[in-house]
Amino acid sequence: MTVDFYAFVDDAVRHVLPPDCLRAVPDNLPGKHHCKISHAFHVTTSVSRYQLAYVLVLPYSLFLTKEIKDQIIALRDAVFAQNDLLVVISEEKGAWELGDVGEFVWRLLPIDSPNSLWIVCKRDRQRKATIDRRGFCDLYDFIRLLYEGAMEFSAPTVGINNVCMEIMLDICPKCQQLMKTFTGIVFPDRQLDRWDNGDWHYYNTIITPAFMKPANAWAIWKYIHRLRKRDRCITPVGYRYSKNLEQIVFTAICPHCKAHRVEHKWYNIRESHMGTHNSRMLGLLEYHSISLNVNLEIIKFLTHGYEPGPHTCPSGWRRRLVTSINGYSPFLKG
Repeated sequence: MTVDFYAFVDDAVRHVLPPDCLRAVPDNLPGKHHCKISHAFHVTTSVSRYQLAYVLVLPYSLFLTKEIKDQIIALRDAVFAQNDLLVVISEEKGAWELGDVGEFVWRLLPIDSPNSLWIVCKRDRQRKATIDRRGFCDLYDFIRLLYEGAMEFSAPTVGINNVCMEIMLDICPKCQQLMKTFTGIVFPDRQLDRWDNGDWHYYNTIITPAFMKPANAWAIWKYIHRLRKRDRCITPVGYRYSKNLEQIVFTAICPHCKAHRVEHKWYNIRESHMGTHNSRMLGLLEYHSISLNVNLEIIKFLTHGYEPGPHTCPSGWRRRLVTSINGYSPFLKG
């Protein structure tokens, strides 16, 4: 089965790449044995910033010794150092199952990156391929999109990001007073002058106050302090002990009675506002721009979560072009 999967990927690549495609000589490809790069080719359009796309094939039956893991990580580092693209094509049994290889790629490789693309082929779907576990198509469709420069990576990255603070119209369950609760930050897919409309989405999910690091919590505290000078209904924020979480967390605080407004107390109210964009226009949800320095932990949390609905869009790899290929449009993010 291992040899079959290598051959399966080879056939898909040969099906797409034309004879005059610029590619690396097979004998010069990095790696060895089962961890050798099988193909490396140039994309053909000027829209891509990559020089080469390196294809690494990882069958489901591959036995992951420490030596093999170290070899894979070394390949990743070499490709990243050249600012090229590592394309990992792995094989899994089922649509929602990950074997040892899949777990390794998921947990130990920073695969959610503009320099890495993970394509998974599922045995229970006749080896149809996916990049998000939701949409499936033939492997050669992904390779064709990649070769033609028709895929792009769209997601927040580590470092300075322009995000939006979310504030929700709320009622304190303790004192029954109207207030506007700070619920967290979201990463918009574009920058606008106003956020009270349906012209934008945010990536994946909200980052709630409990996940804020001290530096970002301080920046948010200062911003909310300024907002409260013109709107005293906005909740102040600060560190308080949560009995539910049994730890000190950064949280919203009722501006009237000082009760803590932690996530599990407002989650259902917020969820009721997520069905349409009207909640933005009616002021049920309002957003304010702020620049924050985002670390890898936040990016990983953002990548692994998702709120379905009209407010969100998935991060990661997606098709750049809308046109179909040979009358068939493979499902991709975005």
